[in-house]
Amino acid sequence: MKEIDIIILSNTANEVYHNLLSITVNSIKSQVGVRTNIILVETNSAYKIKEQYNLPIDVLVIPGERFHFNKFLNYGLRYSCADYICFSNNDVRYHPFSLYYLVESMQSYGSVSPHGLGYACCLNAANAVIEHCSLNSSFLGWCFCFTRKTLNESFDCAFDERFSFYRQDDDIVRTLAFKNIKHALVGAARVEHLNVKGECGRGGNSYNLLGNKEEVHFFTEHPAQFHILDEKWNAIYCG
Repeated sequence: MKEIDIIILSNTANEVYHNLLSITVNSIKSQVGVRTNIILVETNSAYKIKEQYNLPIDVLVIPGERFHFNKFLNYGLRYSCADYICFSNNDVRYHPFSLYYLVESMQSYGSVSPHGLGYACCLNAANAVIEHCSLNSSFLGWCFCFTRKTLNESFDCAFDERFSFYRQDDDIVRTLAFKNIKHALVGAARVEHLNVKGECGRGGNSYNLLGNKEEVHFFTEHPAQFHILDEKWNAIYCG
Protein backbone atom coordinates (compact mmCIF):
# COMPACT_ATOMS: atom_id res chain seq x y z
CA MET A 1 0.00 0.00 0.00
CA LYS A 2 1.34 3.42 -0.96
CA GLU A 3 2.03 5.96 1.78
CA ILE A 4 1.44 9.72 1.91
CA ASP A 5 2.47 12.29 4.52
CA ILE A 6 -0.02 15.10 5.17
CA ILE A 7 1.57 18.25 6.60
CA ILE A 8 -1.10 20.41 8.24
CA LEU A 9 -0.57 23.98 9.43
CA SER A 10 -2.86 24.69 12.35
CA ASN A 11 -3.82 27.28 14.94
CA THR A 12 -5.92 25.47 17.53
CA ALA A 13 -6.92 28.68 19.25
CA ASN A 14 -10.28 27.53 20.62
CA GLU A 15 -12.96 24.86 20.37
CA VAL A 16 -14.15 26.11 16.98
CA TYR A 17 -10.75 25.53 15.42
CA HIS A 18 -10.31 22.27 17.27
CA ASN A 19 -13.55 21.09 15.66
CA LEU A 20 -12.30 22.10 12.21
CA LEU A 21 -9.05 20.27 12.82
CA SER A 22 -11.02 17.24 14.00
CA ILE A 23 -12.95 17.17 10.72
CA THR A 24 -9.71 17.39 8.76
CA VAL A 25 -7.80 14.75 10.74
CA ASN A 26 -10.65 12.26 10.96
CA SER A 27 -11.45 12.58 7.26
CA ILE A 28 -7.79 11.82 6.50
CA LYS A 29 -7.66 8.82 8.80
CA SER A 30 -10.88 7.48 7.24
CA GLN A 31 -9.26 7.24 3.82
CA VAL A 32 -9.16 3.87 2.07
CA GLY A 33 -6.48 2.45 -0.21
CA VAL A 34 -3.56 4.52 1.07
CA ARG A 35 -1.56 4.74 4.31
CA THR A 36 -1.61 8.25 5.83
CA ASN A 37 0.80 9.96 8.22
CA ILE A 38 -0.38 13.26 9.72
CA ILE A 39 2.32 15.80 10.63
CA LEU A 40 0.69 18.71 12.47
CA VAL A 41 2.60 22.00 12.73
CA GLU A 42 0.84 23.94 15.49
CA THR A 43 0.96 27.70 16.01
CA ASN A 44 -0.56 27.51 19.50
CA SER A 45 2.39 26.67 21.74
CA ALA A 46 0.02 25.77 24.61
CA TYR A 47 -0.09 22.31 23.04
CA LYS A 48 2.89 20.27 24.20
CA ILE A 49 1.95 16.70 23.31
CA LYS A 50 -0.23 15.28 20.56
CA GLU A 51 -2.46 13.47 23.10
CA GLN A 52 -3.92 16.87 24.09
CA TYR A 53 -5.89 16.93 20.84
CA ASN A 54 -7.53 13.53 21.37
CA LEU A 55 -7.03 13.01 17.64
CA PRO A 56 -5.04 10.44 15.62
CA ILE A 57 -2.10 12.75 14.90
CA ASP A 58 1.16 10.96 14.09
CA VAL A 59 3.67 13.77 14.60
CA LEU A 60 3.24 17.09 16.43
CA VAL A 61 5.60 19.99 15.72
CA ILE A 62 5.51 23.15 17.88
CA PRO A 63 7.85 25.77 16.36
CA GLY A 64 7.26 28.22 19.22
CA GLU A 65 7.71 31.27 17.02
CA ARG A 66 5.79 33.75 14.90
CA PHE A 67 3.73 32.08 12.19
CA HIS A 68 5.49 31.82 8.84
CA PHE A 69 3.80 29.76 6.12
CA ASN A 70 6.78 28.41 4.20
CA LYS A 71 9.02 28.07 7.23
CA PHE A 72 6.32 26.07 9.03
CA LEU A 73 5.87 23.82 5.98
CA ASN A 74 9.60 23.23 6.04
CA TYR A 75 9.45 22.33 9.73
CA GLY A 76 6.91 19.68 8.84
CA LEU A 77 9.05 18.39 5.98
CA ARG A 78 11.82 17.53 8.44
CA TYR A 79 9.58 14.75 9.72
CA SER A 80 8.36 13.58 6.31
CA CYS A 81 9.71 10.38 4.73
CA ALA A 82 6.98 9.19 2.34
CA ASP A 83 7.32 9.34 -1.43
CA TYR A 84 4.14 11.44 -1.62
CA ILE A 85 3.37 14.58 0.39
CA CYS A 86 0.16 16.57 0.82
CA PHE A 87 0.28 20.14 2.14
CA SER A 88 -3.02 21.01 3.78
CA ASN A 89 -4.81 23.69 5.73
CA ASN A 90 -6.44 22.72 9.02
CA ASP A 91 -9.96 23.16 7.60
CA VAL A 92 -10.19 20.67 4.74
CA ARG A 93 -12.68 17.80 4.64
CA TYR A 94 -11.39 14.94 2.49
CA HIS A 95 -14.06 12.86 0.80
CA PRO A 96 -13.59 9.06 0.75
CA PHE A 97 -10.78 7.82 -1.53
CA SER A 98 -9.62 11.40 -2.32
CA LEU A 99 -6.04 10.81 -1.13
CA TYR A 100 -5.98 7.45 -2.91
CA TYR A 101 -6.87 9.16 -6.20
CA LEU A 102 -4.27 11.87 -5.59
CA VAL A 103 -1.53 9.31 -4.95
CA GLU A 104 -2.53 7.28 -8.01
CA SER A 105 -2.42 10.44 -10.14
CA MET A 106 1.11 11.12 -8.91
CA GLN A 107 2.23 8.02 -10.77
CA SER A 108 1.94 10.25 -13.86
CA TYR A 109 2.20 13.79 -12.46
CA GLY A 110 4.74 15.41 -10.17
CA SER A 111 2.20 17.81 -8.69
CA VAL A 112 -1.55 17.43 -8.14
CA SER A 113 -4.46 19.20 -6.47
CA PRO A 114 -7.87 17.82 -5.54
CA HIS A 115 -11.19 19.07 -6.85
CA GLY A 116 -12.14 21.77 -4.36
CA LEU A 117 -15.93 21.75 -4.22
CA GLY A 118 -17.34 25.24 -4.66
CA TYR A 119 -14.26 26.50 -6.52
CA ALA A 120 -14.21 27.44 -10.18
CA CYS A 121 -12.81 24.72 -12.43
CA CYS A 122 -13.44 23.18 -15.82
CA LEU A 123 -14.16 19.60 -14.76
CA ASN A 124 -17.06 18.02 -16.60
CA ALA A 125 -16.77 14.57 -15.04
CA ALA A 126 -15.89 13.26 -11.60
CA ASN A 127 -12.89 11.31 -12.91
CA ALA A 128 -11.60 14.05 -15.25
CA VAL A 129 -8.06 15.42 -15.06
CA ILE A 130 -6.93 18.90 -16.07
CA GLU A 131 -3.28 19.12 -17.07
CA HIS A 132 -2.31 22.71 -16.37
CA CYS A 133 -1.32 24.80 -13.39
CA SER A 134 -3.47 27.84 -12.67
CA LEU A 135 -3.61 29.45 -9.23
CA ASN A 136 -6.93 28.92 -7.38
CA SER A 137 -8.32 26.92 -10.29
CA SER A 138 -6.28 23.79 -10.99
CA PHE A 139 -3.75 24.56 -8.23
CA LEU A 140 -5.12 25.05 -4.71
CA GLY A 141 -2.73 26.73 -2.28
CA TRP A 142 -4.66 25.30 0.69
CA CYS A 143 -4.36 21.69 -0.50
CA PHE A 144 -1.76 20.42 -2.96
CA CYS A 145 0.49 17.37 -3.30
CA PHE A 146 4.00 16.70 -4.58
CA THR A 147 6.03 13.64 -5.22
CA ARG A 148 9.25 13.51 -3.23
CA LYS A 149 11.10 13.81 -6.54
CA THR A 150 9.33 17.09 -7.37
CA LEU A 151 10.11 18.52 -3.95
CA ASN A 152 13.78 17.52 -4.09
CA GLU A 153 14.58 18.38 -7.68
CA SER A 154 12.42 21.46 -8.24
CA PHE A 155 12.36 23.06 -4.79
CA ASP A 156 15.71 21.88 -3.39
CA CYS A 157 13.87 19.90 -0.68
CA ALA A 158 12.27 23.00 0.90
CA PHE A 159 10.09 26.03 0.17
CA ASP A 160 11.48 29.54 -0.23
CA GLU A 161 11.36 31.13 3.23
CA ARG A 162 11.42 34.65 1.82
CA PHE A 163 7.64 34.18 1.46
CA SER A 164 5.91 34.29 4.83
CA PHE A 165 2.33 33.94 3.59
CA TYR A 166 1.18 36.13 0.72
CA ARG A 167 2.49 35.21 -2.77
CA GLN A 168 3.73 31.88 -1.43
CA ASP A 169 1.37 29.92 -3.68
CA ASP A 170 2.14 32.19 -6.64
CA ASP A 171 5.84 31.39 -6.22
CA ILE A 172 5.10 27.65 -6.18
CA VAL A 173 3.02 27.82 -9.36
CA ARG A 174 5.78 29.77 -11.15
CA THR A 175 8.36 27.24 -10.01
CA LEU A 176 6.32 24.32 -11.32
CA ALA A 177 5.92 26.03 -14.69
CA PHE A 178 9.61 27.00 -14.89
CA LYS A 179 10.71 23.45 -14.05
CA ASN A 180 8.22 21.95 -16.54
CA ILE A 181 6.54 19.88 -13.84
CA LYS A 182 3.30 18.27 -15.00
CA HIS A 183 0.49 19.35 -12.69
CA ALA A 184 -2.99 17.87 -12.58
CA LEU A 185 -6.31 18.76 -11.03
CA VAL A 186 -7.88 15.41 -10.14
CA GLY A 187 -11.66 15.39 -10.36
CA ALA A 188 -12.18 12.16 -8.44
CA ALA A 189 -10.27 13.55 -5.44
CA ARG A 190 -12.93 15.72 -3.85
CA VAL A 191 -12.39 17.99 -0.87
CA GLU A 192 -14.17 20.85 0.86
CA HIS A 193 -12.49 24.00 2.16
CA LEU A 194 -14.40 24.76 5.34
CA ASN A 195 -15.01 28.09 7.02
CA VAL A 196 -15.11 28.72 10.76
CA LYS A 197 -18.68 27.35 10.92
CA GLY A 198 -17.55 24.03 9.47
CA GLU A 199 -19.44 24.70 6.26
CA CYS A 200 -18.12 24.45 2.73
CA GLY A 201 -17.09 27.80 1.29
CA ARG A 202 -14.43 30.46 1.17
CA GLY A 203 -14.06 31.24 4.84
CA GLY A 204 -11.43 33.42 6.49
CA ASN A 205 -9.94 30.60 8.56
CA SER A 206 -6.58 30.72 6.77
CA TYR A 207 -5.95 34.21 8.07
CA ASN A 208 -6.57 33.15 11.66
CA LEU A 209 -3.23 31.35 11.51
CA LEU A 210 -1.66 34.80 11.40
CA GLY A 211 -3.02 36.19 14.66
CA ASN A 212 -4.30 39.73 15.19
CA LYS A 213 -5.20 42.35 12.57
CA GLU A 214 -1.72 43.84 12.59
CA GLU A 215 -0.21 40.44 11.84
CA VAL A 216 -2.69 39.84 9.03
CA HIS A 217 -1.87 43.23 7.50
CA PHE A 218 1.86 42.54 7.69
CA PHE A 219 1.66 39.16 5.99
CA THR A 220 -0.96 39.96 3.35
CA GLU A 221 -0.35 43.60 2.46
CA HIS A 222 3.33 44.17 3.19
CA PRO A 223 4.89 45.38 -0.10
CA ALA A 224 8.03 43.32 0.47
CA GLN A 225 6.16 40.16 -0.55
CA PHE A 226 5.33 41.67 -3.96
CA HIS A 227 8.87 42.98 -4.42
CA ILE A 228 10.48 39.69 -3.45
CA LEU A 229 8.35 37.78 -5.95
CA ASP A 230 9.08 40.20 -8.78
CA GLU A 231 12.81 40.42 -8.02
CA LYS A 232 13.16 36.65 -7.74
CA TRP A 233 11.44 35.85 -11.01
CA ASN A 234 12.91 38.75 -12.97
CA ALA A 235 16.33 37.44 -11.99
CA ILE A 236 15.40 33.87 -12.98
CA TYR A 237 13.90 34.83 -16.33
CA CYS A 238 16.74 37.20 -17.17
CA GLY A 239 19.45 34.88 -15.92
